[in-house]
This record gives sequence, structure tokens and C-alpha cells, in this order.
Amino acid sequence: MYKKYTIHIVSTLLILVVIIAILIHKVNIFSLHNYHKKIFHNYQFQAIECFNNLINLVDESGDLYEYVDNNLNYQATLIRKEADTQKKQNALAHSTSVILLNNKLAIASSSFARLPGQIIFFNYNNVLKEGYLSEKNIKKIISNNNIRATHLQYINLGNKELIFKFDKSFNEKTHAYFYDIKLDNLICSIDIPISNFQNTFWDDENRHLYILRNPIKNRGGQIITAELVEDSSKCPTINIIQKNTLLNSAELEDYAYCNDKQIFLFIEGDNSFILIEK
Repeated sequence: MYKKYTIHIVSTLLILVVIIAILIHKVNIFSLHNYHKKIFHNYQFQAIECFNNLINLVDESGDLYEYVDNNLNYQATLIRKEADTQKKQNALAHSTSVILLNNKLAIASSSFARLPGQIIFFNYNNVLKEGYLSEKNIKKIISNNNIRATHLQYINLGNKELIFKFDKSFNEKTHAYFYDIKLDNLICSIDIPISNFQNTFWDDENRHLYILRNPIKNRGGQIITAELVEDSSKCPTINIIQKNTLLNSAELEDYAYCNDKQIFLFIEGDNSFILIEK
């Protein structure tokens, strides 16, 4: 009986070793050992952006912060204080994307569990001056009652300026599109079945689109690197060339490249932290 039990244990361990070896062979592991960690206690940062070579962070409350010289500086809020309903006021409370199209115009998109996500075009400079998103500074609002989360990414592909739009519906189905930068004209839709999607980043120099996801829901991080090939007559072709799994158990939220350094944004419990390349 003892011998059979021992054989069973040894066999199970051998199977686990084989499975782990196969996974290691198929999955590229990306170490974050040589990164400086900065913890932000009691913040739930959803997005990280690089504006004017400065790190900007977007909290789930809708508040905007600038991170300079190890200091977190409050900038403004995306809360619409003048709106006539609480839902409108908090339309960008859980912003996952904030894009500067030029010195003035910006786009922000939001993600919710039970409410439709929204896209709002607004005057970014005036938000910083006034401290909040006033109704007079809103240029356009886009909403779809079937979509609970929208993520946006500005892409400059050759001579084309595009917005990559990734939607998640209430039934958790994902949809991806290419639009013009004003989101007026749909160029094409593409099929990218990505589970536990978090965000995107465009590497302009290498023409790579980084698709960020959690390997396990709300845990870990994986970056899917896709090459975009321009096509003048139809949709840009997306070729997935690499998948890197990050050695960290916290929830990956976003990624940015700022001042020649890679920056990863994570949430762990009640706190957020960034890992900055040394």
C-alpha cells in the first residue's frame, strides 16, 4: 500500500515537472528585478500616461496626478461637477485611457462593471486651469449602452493617424476597431479574442502594439506584442510576434515608456505601485 502511494506521488510530481517545463518553454518570462518600485498607498491607479516627458497617473476616482522627483502631485479631476445627475458627474470616474491629441484636445474613456462606459473629448488645458471637467469644455460625448468598458490608443501608422478602440460588452465579449482620430469614421473591425484585457500601448518607433492582460483574472500580467502592417486599402494587419509574462502576482493595469524608461503600473489590494526601469 505504501509502495503504491509512493509511486502515485512520484508519478504526479513527474507530470507536474513536465507540465511546468512545457509552460516555461512556451511562455516568455519577463523579470522585473531591475526595476525601482514606488508604492502609492490607498490609490487605485487605472492608467499611466507620458505627457511632455512626465509620468501622469489616473486614479479610479477620476483624479489626475503627475509624478515628478518621487512626488505625487494632484493636477485636476475628470469629475463633471456641473452635470445634472450623479451618473453624468462620474462618467469618467474609472478612466482607463487619457489621450492628448494636441496641446489642447484630449480624449478619455471609462470602464465600469454595471454602467455603460463613455468617451469624452475635452479641452485638457482648461481642465488643469479650472481643476475639474466643466460642461463648457466638453467637445463631444460618445456612449453605447451595450458597452461597459472602452479602451483607446492613439496610433501613428505611416502617414495615418488612427485610434485603436477596444470594447468589452456586458456579456464580457470583446470587440476591437480602428477609427479616425475623431472617432467619426469606422475604418474596420478586427477579431482579437483577448480575455482579462487591461490596456494597450503603442510603440511608435518599432510600430508595435502592446496588448496588456491578466493571465488570471485580477492577477499577474502579460504583454502581447503585435506588429502592425499598414495596408492602404483595408484594415492594418495585426501579427502577434511575442508574449511576455511578468514575474509579479499583482494586477497589471497599464504600461508606458517615458524618458527612455519602461514603466509598469500595478494594483495590489488597496494600493497601487509603479515599477520604473533603473
